[in-house]
Amino acid sequence: MAADTVTAPRLDVGFHRESAVASSFCIRSAGICLLGGGCADRYTSDVTAAPAVKSAADQSVPRNFQIFDKAIVGPYALGEKISMLDLYVWMFGQWVDQGPLSELCPNVMALRATVAARPEIAAVQARNPS
Repeated sequence: MAADTVTAPRLDVGFHRESAVASSFCIRSAGICLLGGGCADRYTSDVTAAPAVKSAADQSVPRNFQIFDKAIVGPYALGEKISMLDLYVWMFGQWVDQGPLSELCPNVMALRATVAARPEIAAVQARNPS
């Protein structure tokens, strides 16, 4: 291999995989939320392009949830224990259209229901209905 060749690290099962899944979903969904949530004009210098940027972001939400849906490995995103990622998915799911999400992402919907059923989350949900 040439000295100037860069290779990506191989993801092993365990912490690295979990970190990759969590980081990818969080970063992509936060960016999409900003774009679709009315900040599209900040991501283009052409003000007439902002609606197209917003549209592309809106179309990315279901696709990103579908990718994440396939990565869920247990009742929670990373297995048997709840993590901050599960809370993030529950919260982020409050902001998106549930229709396509429920049809395309059964694992995400099951994860969200599992998180929502926890007493401490149910109390938060009761104070902040969708």
